[in-house]
Amino acid sequence: MSEFALQFIPQVDPRTMSPLERAMAARQGLLPKPSKDTLQRVAESDEKALGNMGLTTGLRDQAMSGVNEGLAGFLGAPVDLMTTGINSATGAINNMTGANIPQIQSPVYGSEMFEDVLSPAISDVSPQTAGQRYARRIGQEVGFGAPAAMTLAGAPVIGPAARTNLPAYMGASTASDVAAGTSGQTAREIAPENDFLDFAATLAGGSAVSSALTRASRSRPAAPTREEIGAEASRLYDQTKGVSLTDNASAEYLNRLQQRLEMEGGDALSHPKASAQIRRVEKNPRMDVYGIEQSRRKIRDNVARNADEGAMGRELLSEIEGYLDSLTPQDITSGNADEAVNALRQARAAAHTGYKHDTVSDALDNAVRRTERSGTAGNVLNNTTQEIEKIYRNEVSRSNPQKSAGYSPDEVAKMEEIVFPSTYERNLQRLGRLSPTTGAHSNTSLLGGGAGITAAATTGNPLFYAAAAPPAVGMIAETLARRAKNKHTDELVDIIARGGAAEPKKSSEALRAALVAQLLTAGQR
Repeated sequence: MSEFALQFIPQVDPRTMSPLERAMAARQGLLPKPSKDTLQRVAESDEKALGNMGLTTGLRDQAMSGVNEGLAGFLGAPVDLMTTGINSATGAINNMTGANIPQIQSPVYGSEMFEDVLSPAISDVSPQTAGQRYARRIGQEVGFGAPAAMTLAGAPVIGPAARTNLPAYMGASTASDVAAGTSGQTAREIAPENDFLDFAATLAGGSAVSSALTRASRSRPAAPTREEIGAEASRLYDQTKGVSLTDNASAEYLNRLQQRLEMEGGDALSHPKASAQIRRVEKNPRMDVYGIEQSRRKIRDNVARNADEGAMGRELLSEIEGYLDSLTPQDITSGNADEAVNALRQARAAAHTGYKHDTVSDALDNAVRRTERSGTAGNVLNNTTQEIEKIYRNEVSRSNPQKSAGYSPDEVAKMEEIVFPSTYERNLQRLGRLSPTTGAHSNTSLLGGGAGITAAATTGNPLFYAAAAPPAVGMIAETLARRAKNKHTDELVDIIARGGAAEPKKSSEALRAALVAQLLTAGQR
């Protein structure tokens, strides 16, 4: 149709025009802008003519249109949710009382308003092919999911985990959005009118990708068990047995201990325990590397940990380490000196790991037993904190390293998370006091809640159900608080079993947070 012919279109009744004629007239400003349905019919009937008008669409246009629609949905989600709640409530009142309370339509700051604001960036032409339908749907998921994920990264529940590796978190979130859009549109292609199938497929597709990424990131092998730690220590100690010192090397060991004692101003009167341990070495004229380790343990336990002779004991322990470092092949009668000393130190580390593992495990067992004796389940949080605090206070001191029992910085940091819980965990513990499992005070709340439920069922007044809220909130809060505490204690034991090194903050926590974000926002898209 030529430009000359267009000028005659207004003389014709628009109702008699074809969809293409009405679209072209609107393009020239001779008729109002056509509706999306009109443009879709034009696309189906005369796609080439529509292309000449500049009204065609492609994958990019549809994808970006979907992104903007998703963004509008995210920005309007709070008001939309509130509106849905209000409309549901007024609808229920209308049904029960016969009232005629009007429903809220197109609320201010709802998604419709934002979609109107973004309309210049949203194509009026509906997707014309399957590829374009998938592009638009995926765009909608990403447009909603990306800002939602960024918002949740600042939330107290999943925010800290998300921020440990924000790129991984956002990458997993976007991948999940793409999968959700793909699976949701597939459901629409199969059953165009089935909203439930769409929702189920969207949820399944998005969460499946997040779950798969999380599992793939957790490739770290399991920590060794307590039995495996003990077996490794025994194996390494066995490598030091039979690596005997020569007579001269044994004598040198004794001389260095005696000289160190004298150099530090010690003697049998002022330092009887240190002198007694050196005499024990003197009674064994020939030693092996394992024998040196046995004498070192005696000095550690009986001298270095003694209140009066601790300083001298630590000096002697330092001398023993220097002696081990100085051993040469000429100082032993068989075996390899370097390999034996290296095995000895590895064995010490493994044995100490076992000791710390036992100490913490026993503390956690004590917390459980104390809780069982009290008959108040909620006390397990306080008991666990107190038992770990004993270890932290008695054996860990950053101001006095000599007081430390050899806990690594990662182990100390994890103990501090248990002893000094975060604000979020403290608030959960406070709310948890309302739980009926935390004592007689909360049982009163439980009885009140039960009475409220009974009254609501009897009278039909739903307001009585509010009495059940405190114990319900308390139970939820207590469960979350115990889960957080158990997570910290499990991580402490895991760090100890791995030799004192915490698992690096890779992408696993961030990916788990992305999965939670996907589940939290699935129903709002």
